[in-house]
Amino acid sequence: MGFKQLLAFAAAVVASLVVSAQGSDFPMYKLSLMWPSSVCIPRSSCKSPIPTVFTIHGLWPSCADGKGVPPYNPCANKCFANPTSPANILAPLQPIMTDLRRMWPNLYLGQSDEDFWKHEL
Repeated sequence: MGFKQLLAFAAAVVASLVVSAQGSDFPMYKLSLMWPSSVCIPRSSCKSPIPTVFTIHGLWPSCADGKGVPPYNPCANKCFANPTSPANILAPLQPIMTDLRRMWPNLYLGQSDEDFWKHEL
C-alpha cells in the first residue's frame, strides 16, 4: 500500500473520530506517522520484514493549546459516556484487523500488534 492510500486511510480514521467526538472539548487529533527504516536502527531491534512505507504511530486527541487530553474523566471531558477500555478494544477492531496489521504494525521485537494497539488507544 502506498503513501497516498495510507493518508486516505488516516483521513478516514480522523473523520470518523471527529464525527464520533462531537461536543468534545478537544478540537483536533494529532496523527503521528513513522518511517520504519529510521525507527528500526539498529535493524535487529525490529521484526522482519521492516515495512517500506510510512506507518501509523498513533492518533491522539489534543486540546487547542496543543497539549494532550487528560485521562478520561466524565466530569472534565465531554467524551464518550462509556469509553471502550484498552482491554476490550480488539473486538470492535476485528472488521479492519487486516488493514491495521498492514498500516499500523508494531515494529519492535517482544510486543504483539495487539499489545501495541492497546497501549496507543
